Amino acid sequence: MPTRRPRRRGKFPPTVALTALALALTLASLIAAGAIVGGAYALFTSVFNNTDNAFTTDTLDPPTLLSASPSGSDIQLDWTATVDTYTTGYKVRRSMTLGGPYGEIDTVTPYTTITYTDSTVSGGVTYYYVLQSYHQNWTSANSNEANAMAGNAASFVSSADSYVRQDASGDNYGDAVLMDVGSMKDGGTSKNRRSFVKFDVSSIPASSTVSSANLTLCATVVASARTYEVHTVSADWGEITITWSNQPSVAASATDTATTPSSPACMTWDVADDVQAWVDGTDNYGWRVVDDAESAPGDYLSQFRTRENSVTAERPTLEVTYTPP
Repeated sequence: MPTRRPRRRGKFPPTVALTALALALTLASLIAAGAIVGGAYALFTSVFNNTDNAFTTDTLDPPTLLSASPSGSDIQLDWTATVDTYTTGYKVRRSMTLGGPYGEIDTVTPYTTITYTDSTVSGGVTYYYVLQSYHQNWTSANSNEANAMAGNAASFVSSADSYVRQDASGDNYGDAVLMDVGSMKDGGTSKNRRSFVKFDVSSIPASSTVSSANLTLCATVVASARTYEVHTVSADWGEITITWSNQPSVAASATDTATTPSSPACMTWDVADDVQAWVDGTDNYGWRVVDDAESAPGDYLSQFRTRENSVTAERPTLEVTYTPP
């Protein structure tokens, strides 16, 4: 009877074992040499060919070109997606120190995602970010680091507001709970109405960068589908002294326009350029709000709550986001 060669049980052929050992030693030497930093580097087998006794290895690549920029009081991250299409998504890691250490604040999926907004930041603080690709229990090295400072958010209620009436040119309405904007003409007589509002923004540090500023007025009555302009006022005025007869002049060009809604609601105008100018030293006399087509035949009247109104949540407000110098 011929002699039978005993079988090996529970072991790889010697060539496979040596190949695996060489792979492990190579990875260990890379880590020791500093070629792999920033956390665990994903190195795993994608193919094992028992016939050829060979391993095929791959790495999980991080996303590239990470950038960070303030977005109002948040910070927005943008990047180029990883080239590894089997990636599940990205780990968003953040630090308050250049170079880390970083803590994971969120994960985003799928891997085709290329933007993220961090809303858990404080104004005036610089944050440092890196991303990692991940798949199952594998994680890539860190991406490049990017940093940005979150803007400060400030909210102001009007320091003065009033309106003026063309048909009552000497009257003042500085203590009224509502202020009017209207294009009105009765027969051949114009009866237009204009509102004035201003805010004290002196608490914003000089030379700050204003990234957004929105003026909001809340209406109780609206003339539907009218266009209202806001113009910066060119001279000072008093809440309890302004009238149609003594109203100050305004800038020729409107800062912004807004269309009245079909039913009473709040209206908003973008006034960032004006607030930036005031922060930079230009005199601040507020805005005039006016119908862009005054003296139209008919009665097109809207009324907005003033700072004297009992509905505090709908008083005139100015919301500003800025970055200190």
